[in-house]
Amino acid sequence: MRLHEISIMESTIDIVLKKAEECNFKTIRKVTLKIGELSGVMDEALNFAFNELKNYSMLRDAELCIDKVKAMAYCEECKENYPIDHFNKLCPRCGSFSSQIVNGYELYLYSIEGE
Repeated sequence: MRLHEISIMESTIDIVLKKAEECNFKTIRKVTLKIGELSGVMDEALNFAFNELKNYSMLRDAELCIDKVKAMAYCEECKENYPIDHFNKLCPRCGSFSSQIVNGYELYLYSIEGE
């Protein structure tokens, strides 16, 4: 278990509980996060932290959904987005390197479902 994911989940749960209070929710059924492929966050560690931390709140029966966001860069030459990974940021069309990462580093709370 990495401390990084515990800290992320503690902050996420704090945000969820504040929003739930604003919406007068009594229970939360589902929490969805968007996480980029390049974020460096481990899904398994987030799930573990969520399952440990949720037991002491209205999140007790909630499900955590993690939507992965594909890593993409923008090519100035071709004027197109293309998929990348940690090691290859070359445009598959023209071969030029792009430092314009448009997706992949995201880590945010996308939605909360509750009653």
